[in-house]
Amino acid sequence: MVILNAQGGIRAIRLLESSGHPVLDEAAKASVRRGAPFGRFDVNMKDISELRIIRTWRFDPAEAEFEVH
Repeated sequence: MVILNAQGGIRAIRLLESSGHPVLDEAAKASVRRGAPFGRFDVNMKDISELRIIRTWRFDPAEAEFEVH
């Protein structure tokens, strides 16, 4: 779950269910952080202090770009 504040900043990133692979779990969180900051809430959302988004990330090994160090 991603929680955004009214300014579009990330308030929290919470993993509701692990993939079982810590590297993939962290990649999902990192993808959210790379997208920040998000847009401010518009005037129609003036009474909302935060937005909670629940999203499923799927990583397809056939389409992934991996870097090995």
